Amino acid sequence: MNSSTNFIVTLKSPKIIPKRGYNKWRSLSRYKLDIFLKHIQQGERLVWTDVDTLVLTDLTPAMERNISWGVGWENGITGLTGGKRLHVYSRVKVEPSNQIQGDLWTLNLQGIKDVLLLEKEQVENNIAKPVYDLQGYFSILMSNGWPNFHLIQHLMPDYSFGFQCSGFKHPNKETFKPKVINGELICPDSDGIGLGSKVGAMSFTAHSFKKMILRDPVNFSAVSDEDSRQW
Repeated sequence: MNSSTNFIVTLKSPKIIPKRGYNKWRSLSRYKLDIFLKHIQQGERLVWTDVDTLVLTDLTPAMERNISWGVGWENGITGLTGGKRLHVYSRVKVEPSNQIQGDLWTLNLQGIKDVLLLEKEQVENNIAKPVYDLQGYFSILMSNGWPNFHLIQHLMPDYSFGFQCSGFKHPNKETFKPKVINGELICPDSDGIGLGSKVGAMSFTAHSFKKMILRDPVNFSAVSDEDSRQW
């Protein structure tokens, strides 16, 4: 990408974060909307990226238009099923494609307003909040035909995102199977969904990232394929 990186670290005490009816962890996650709104009001655009997500390509194609997007197909072609799905998404049936991850996304001003409106409606109707807060709201809005939100897999159709490198499961040494083909790092579409395979980003859980990647020195020893590890 031939671009430099400039890190600006801002420290926030958890004590200043409003609860808004959430527990401590979810109120911290919900605070992302406040951060986004502040930057948008300053005329900036940004992408939320969890610290345990590896972005390995230029996301400019997804940022050319001022739209909201996220990573779909979190749980692959089968998705969450039965009571678990209803529990996670405030009893809304969410199709597999609309099961959005919470680690890589962006919102424009209208997107923030839509999420806040859904949150308000759930409070007024005494509906249980989705288990995974923001990504749950994204998933519900997508299921309701939200025209303002897009899947990054559609915006960058040649690339893979989310848990695709681990077969749409949480990564570990057995499930995490990237390959190198013709010099490109590839994550096969093991579910046959029709997604791209060049690696755009790889998602991990906090536990799997710590166990597989966060070593000193970082040597990617948990990646079994030698070519992928060297890449």
